Amino acid sequence: MILDSYTKNRCIIFLYYDKDGLVDRYVTGLLDALGKVSSRILVVVNGYITDAGERELRTHANDVLVRVNTGFDVGGYREGIFWLGFGQLAKYDELILMNYTFFAPLFPLENMFREMGKRDVDFWGITKHHAVPVDTTGGRIRYGHIPEHLNSHFLALRRDFFLSYNYRDFIMNMANPISYEASINDYEAVFTKHFADMGCKWDVYMDTDAFEGVVFAPFMFEGGPLVDMGCPIVKRRLFFGDYFSLLANSAGESYSDAYQAVWERTDYDVSLIWENLLRLQDRNAVRYAIHESFVVDSETMVRRSISPADGGSARQESTSEKLTCLDKIWEGEAAICIIGSEIEADFLAGRYLRHLPDAVPVLFFDRTVWDEEGNKELSDAVSRYGHVCVLNLPDYTKSDVPHSNATSLFYADCESLIGTGCHVANVTTLFYDHPELGLLVPPMPTFGCYFEQAEDGWYGRYEDVARMAEELGLSFPILRGEMPPVFPFGGSFWARGEVLAKTFSIGQLAWEDSMLGMLMMPYLFQKFGYMTGTVTGPHYAAVELTNLEYELREHNREIFRRVQPDAWWKVLDELK
Repeated sequence: MILDSYTKNRCIIFLYYDKDGLVDRYVTGLLDALGKVSSRILVVVNGYITDAGERELRTHANDVLVRVNTGFDVGGYREGIFWLGFGQLAKYDELILMNYTFFAPLFPLENMFREMGKRDVDFWGITKHHAVPVDTTGGRIRYGHIPEHLNSHFLALRRDFFLSYNYRDFIMNMANPISYEASINDYEAVFTKHFADMGCKWDVYMDTDAFEGVVFAPFMFEGGPLVDMGCPIVKRRLFFGDYFSLLANSAGESYSDAYQAVWERTDYDVSLIWENLLRLQDRNAVRYAIHESFVVDSETMVRRSISPADGGSARQESTSEKLTCLDKIWEGEAAICIIGSEIEADFLAGRYLRHLPDAVPVLFFDRTVWDEEGNKELSDAVSRYGHVCVLNLPDYTKSDVPHSNATSLFYADCESLIGTGCHVANVTTLFYDHPELGLLVPPMPTFGCYFEQAEDGWYGRYEDVARMAEELGLSFPILRGEMPPVFPFGGSFWARGEVLAKTFSIGQLAWEDSMLGMLMMPYLFQKFGYMTGTVTGPHYAAVELTNLEYELREHNREIFRRVQPDAWWKVLDELK
């Protein structure tokens, strides 16, 4: 069945779920774009929706159906079809079954619908999963292997097909899945082959045959190339997905490449992505997926063409121009707040402080800054600056003799945060280039006594963090599993001044315990809609890379005395 390329005679069943019952802007933006290529939109909400959320959906769709959250997406699609009825659906040329699990449109949807309207098919999708020649489901899929299939996050069904006896028999008599795995094995993975075997014709908008034999799921592991090919959607899960799976299938670049492609090569507003991720996801999973880790140049500057207050852009300048570029740090743009005395600072950090741009003031606070009075003093000071580096001088009364570990920790913090004047200017530029960033911390230490203190990455304080998060009303997940947090372990960091001042007030309870306060800081920034990343300079990045490589190889040497060398995840399974 071929359609008029410009037809809008479509009915869309949009499956929606949100654990908080809220509706973010990416959803309403997508619904508005869908309204341009359809004549009716029914939103099927699986589970709870707030009154405000339902009103928002009704503003951007024709109908909203709220149902019990059973049957996953398939159950929602089925109930939407039955609620509308095949008699009503017969008025439409095409029925779209789609869900909320991607950000879109990266490109105008009209382009896709015009192209696919020309094709004589019974059903089609945007992306597909390639065939897996073996059964990875433990015998739970009917074909004994995973066949090539369209991804069910978007299926377009032509009228002759969805009114046919075969489709109605399939959709009416199937059981709602009781698990996510069942929804894949009994619906998504078999739908395409089931109807193709009956002689139905299907096609896919994004031709990913070039990836055949490279990856089974291009929409997960080739997100960047798909965007470059004009794919109008990008999966949400790429930005908080399972890093274990990512490393098993790639060098770890796939998810961040997809984000870079969206950010740099489309007009999609990435603030819609961050609004949703920071409300719903564990920030550590997001940081791993998108690689919010930065190495800033300490020798070459960037020059902003106009004031950051006016949305200033940046371009790279040669090393010979770096001194004039330092003048491009505006008054009030940045400050260094040192916790400790001026004498200590001159002894411990003098060589760094002497190279700071003139426009960056150095403010001193004594170590009582973390108690209630000092906290207010620091809060008032940082709120006056766009970006603030807090440099916490080591307190040798709290470290073991010899103090070499504490001294090296402070060295790492200085190299990472204020290495040179160019370094400082480039860190401030990061905040302009990455508006999602609110807090930048040095890499987590793994040397000396700090390796032992880290334990599983939570420094023995996960329960305290979870308790404090509950007391402060933080609703996003804080997962203990494989994503250990990054936080200002040594008390040194860069932050947006205004947001830092807010965290002091909301997190007052946490600052009674300095370690807990530092662990909580990134979550307080997340509450205000900002990410935490790591930052360092090229010199310490080389040191850190060498350290991690040495530690990994020494661990492997001992591990492989006990177990047979194998893929890292298999070795982990054996050790467990």
